Amino acid sequence: MPINSFKLASDLEETNLLPDEQPHTYHIAIIGGGPKGLYGLERLLANLKAEPAGSPVAVHLFNRSPYFGAGDVYRPDQPDFLIMNYSNGNINMWPDGEPEPVVPEPLSFTAWLENRKGKPADPNGFASRAQVGNYLSEGFKKMAANSPEGVTLYTLHGEVTDLIPEGETYRLELERENEKLVMDHRFHQILLTTGHPRPHSGFPEMPGKGKIDRKEWEGHFIDTIYPVQQQLSTVRSRENVLVKGLGLTFIDAVLALTEGRGGSFSGTVETGMTYHPSGLEPHKIYPYSRTGLPMFPRTGNSGAGPEELLYFREDLLEQQFGDRNDIDFREELLPLIRREFIVSYYQVLFRNNGLQLNTGHSYAAVEKQIAIFHRDHPEEPSFSLEDLLSPLSQPALGAHEAFIQYLEQLLDAAKAGQEYSPLAAAVATWRRISPVFNRFYSFGRLDPDGHREFLQNYAGHFNRLAYGPPVENMEKIRALAAAGCLDFSFVRAPGIEYHPELEAFLITHAHHPLHTTAFYWIDARVPGIDIEQDVSALYQNLQKRDLIRPFENTNGRVSFRPGCLDLDFDGHPRDARGRPVKNITAYGTPTEGITYDNDTLSRSRNDFVSKWALKVVQEIKVKQLRS
Repeated sequence: MPINSFKLASDLEETNLLPDEQPHTYHIAIIGGGPKGLYGLERLLANLKAEPAGSPVAVHLFNRSPYFGAGDVYRPDQPDFLIMNYSNGNINMWPDGEPEPVVPEPLSFTAWLENRKGKPADPNGFASRAQVGNYLSEGFKKMAANSPEGVTLYTLHGEVTDLIPEGETYRLELERENEKLVMDHRFHQILLTTGHPRPHSGFPEMPGKGKIDRKEWEGHFIDTIYPVQQQLSTVRSRENVLVKGLGLTFIDAVLALTEGRGGSFSGTVETGMTYHPSGLEPHKIYPYSRTGLPMFPRTGNSGAGPEELLYFREDLLEQQFGDRNDIDFREELLPLIRREFIVSYYQVLFRNNGLQLNTGHSYAAVEKQIAIFHRDHPEEPSFSLEDLLSPLSQPALGAHEAFIQYLEQLLDAAKAGQEYSPLAAAVATWRRISPVFNRFYSFGRLDPDGHREFLQNYAGHFNRLAYGPPVENMEKIRALAAAGCLDFSFVRAPGIEYHPELEAFLITHAHHPLHTTAFYWIDARVPGIDIEQDVSALYQNLQKRDLIRPFENTNGRVSFRPGCLDLDFDGHPRDARGRPVKNITAYGTPTEGITYDNDTLSRSRNDFVSKWALKVVQEIKVKQLRS
């Protein structure tokens, strides 16, 4: 059943107005209406204003939820206790470069907050995700209201499930209210900004048991927590809950089951916080992960720590590698990364002891200074990158007390900031290294073994350290543990087995006979990119049509498939024969794996859309001349 998209009315609601069917209309689809789709739209409108197309242009924005601009992650209807891990001063939907945005007054998030509240906003503070969603949604409305002449913007709430090639264009299949519809329009350009994939499988496999019958676990397993109001509403009070994951999503799940059920916190981040239960919480929440390690909390202003990289500098790496695509991560990059972490740590430690680490000479001279320091200060433990990444031994990780002690150590370091805490300074190192590392990681520049090793053994640890939650949220986790709501006794890779007769999961410890049961099992993780396992109909159909293929890093002897799309340098997917599909472009999370660290709100990281928008305008003009 063919349908037309809905014209964007002034109130931004879907209406039944049909688009004007002018001849030679150029149709563009942006699939995914979150921040990355918004950024693509912004650059497209800016270029169309700077260089008018001369013929009608229709831009169709598709989103699974009705929150265009905000998407699912920043939807404005979220509870206020779900806050950002990205400080206010870092958020700005508008780019600095040319062409200028179409809106008359592009405001950063901090300026937008000040306008709304009528008072200064703290650039180092952490706003709620709902506030950021309102900022993004308002920006989308302003773009729509200031669209260039000849450009019409359409929104459609639904999920795109297929792209059907018709010559050099595509028709889109859309699933809407459990009905699949094929649109009339032929789309000339597609921008994929689909965000994080859905869970790869609804129910996980049990060790030695294979996949579990869905009916057996019905009502006991929750495979995604968002939106928390709906997804976690079925969790009954006073029951035990098992939570997989210790990252940002885990914190959201725990706060939704506690503060979101009427509990409250007193105290401050500086003095410590206390949780006051409402009585509607689960009896106990048992979190766990593969590593059993918490994220490092951070403040919006960590202080003036070391800023300049000494060894992992782009100019030095360019001299060393040139255009090589077989970089050995373990032998060529990891030693330089290790040096940066060590120097960051000891610069602060030396300063705290009235000394100065001289980094102007060789690294051997730095090592000698460190050795002399430990000779003179035997009470100070030595630092290594390996100890930072895996600080607790396996047996200790099963103990609730050991986990809390380590968590308090992280909180103390985060509050001190990277100017005064050697640990905080070391943790901040990866945030400086990451943009440079991306340059020498992307598009298969690491050899296959190094690519695999980085993703499997280092990427998760670096993200855990560098991109953690605000200190406030981790103080809440500590307070919830003190109140008895959280129990970390099984925090590292416990044994889990479902017992139908108990209607519960038996949780066991690997190193002592401690065990308990949980009625619910919640997967509080964000799925990684793996297009061969992605359950979305769109990516499955694109593979069936040979429009995309998985990226394979190979040197002829060894191969590694990280699970991501194979893309060219402009973000175009390569088809089954390796040819770039020039009228499809991926941006943001769909490029993860072949690029690195696609932060949701970043305008600059792996910016495929600036070039995409310019090329689209040029193509429209070429088509106009031909017609």
